[in-house]
Amino acid sequence: VALAWQLGELQMQAGLPVTPEDFTRAAFNPGLMEVVYHWARGMPFQEICELTEVMEGSIVRTIVRLDETTREFRDAARVMGDARLFKQMMAASQAIKRDVIFAASLYVA
Repeated sequence: VALAWQLGELQMQAGLPVTPEDFTRAAFNPGLMEVVYHWARGMPFQEICELTEVMEGSIVRTIVRLDETTREFRDAARVMGDARLFKQMMAASQAIKRDVIFAASLYVA
């Protein structure tokens, strides 16, 4: 949050029409953090959906995008030679990559 606030201040100083508060609110949205946390800890999808009013498709898309992000971080860690970061991202991916969210689509022939 502090970093987002500082970026908002820098943008305001550069003459952009944004306040640090508005930028922080737009850049940092922890809305699905609790949902993803419980998913990674093994909570069933049906119970995850009861934690929020966010549509199921948005939850799925968020977790799939998070897995894509962990994959990009793993690739970066490999290039940098950071084995610790690589292992952390691998563990994060393994924690979220399960069940209905990563099942093959029923709509693809």
